[in-house]
Amino acid sequence: MQPMLVPAPEVNALGECTWCGELEELHVAPDGEVGVRAFHRSALGGSARFIDEIG
Repeated sequence: MQPMLVPAPEVNALGECTWCGELEELHVAPDGEVGVRAFHRSALGGSARFIDEIG
């Protein structure tokens, strides 16, 4: 199965995630890394890849 391509989450000027609107500091991935990309990547599992990673 080919992974689904999704836009990457970013942090806006207010420090909020562009996907869910929560502050970046609240995005803690299972491995302890803080960041919107790592957090949402862990939630997506292997079923999706960020568009900006293709190329």
